[in-house]
Amino acid sequence: MSDKSVKITPEIADAEIEEWLDVKKVRPSTRETNKDSIENMKDAVVEGILRVNENKTLTHFLLEPVGEEKKITELTYKTRLNDRMKIPYMKGIKSDDVFGMLNGTIAALTTTPREVIMAMDTEDKRLAQAIAVFFI
Repeated sequence: MSDKSVKITPEIADAEIEEWLDVKKVRPSTRETNKDSIENMKDAVVEGILRVNENKTLTHFLLEPVGEEKKITELTYKTRLNDRMKIPYMKGIKSDDVFGMLNGTIAALTTTPREVIMAMDTEDKRLAQAIAVFFI
């Protein structure tokens, strides 16, 4: 369920995502390289699909719920991630498997089973990948 009841202007969305990037200490060169991902995130904030929380975690309101038994309608992304946190989600993924690494990173960021991440709708996955690039 998106947070469409809250109206966010493009200017506020821009400020929120820029502040999130500042908290993450994302360098200008990395921002430039990933400007499409940043724009995707800003658009999602305006549309009510992504929310920057006070503690700088991100809540992603899924367009299509996922999961067999328990439908998952939102994911919350951590602010920080280290290798120790990633290990359980990266088992069996080869280092040259880019999609597998992205799925594992998204799973670790959201503490969600990788199989659930792999079942996400393409639009939801596009936003998840835009967020994950800042943790690889």
